[in-house]
Amino acid sequence: MPVSKSGGPSFPKKKDWPTLTFKQIARNTSQSRHDLSHQVKVLNLKFGLSKTAYPAGNLLGVARTYTPDTSYLRYTTSIEIWPGDKVKLSCSCDDFKYRWEYALWLRNCADIIYSNGEPPLVTNGIMKPMACKHLIALHNALVLKGKISSLV
Repeated sequence: MPVSKSGGPSFPKKKDWPTLTFKQIARNTSQSRHDLSHQVKVLNLKFGLSKTAYPAGNLLGVARTYTPDTSYLRYTTSIEIWPGDKVKLSCSCDDFKYRWEYALWLRNCADIIYSNGEPPLVTNGIMKPMACKHLIALHNALVLKGKISSLV
């Protein structure tokens, strides 16, 4: 990993990274997260056109997700599909917040919403873009309901 003048790790600036498709992100995601996504329940699934993003009219799927028997916590999870199948992802779970949000933000695939915006040097020091099990489950639910064709 390159080193900055201050002696810490050096990361490329955000504009140097391309936006990724969900397929590229899912390919990077570990098999264990894909397997665990089958345990996740998707509640209150909403799907429509984004009104606030630029350009307006992107497809947007939002849901509350949780894993029964392991956690009572509900997470807000969303997938926004841009032209060319590029995606913006978000989830309020700790896995996304402390591992993937910053790495995806570098590639214009997430906004800094839940994390503090610091690089996850311990949990994802190589800034590998991946998705949490809730995002995989939301994608699968959108495909199952016929809202989108598989992005994987």
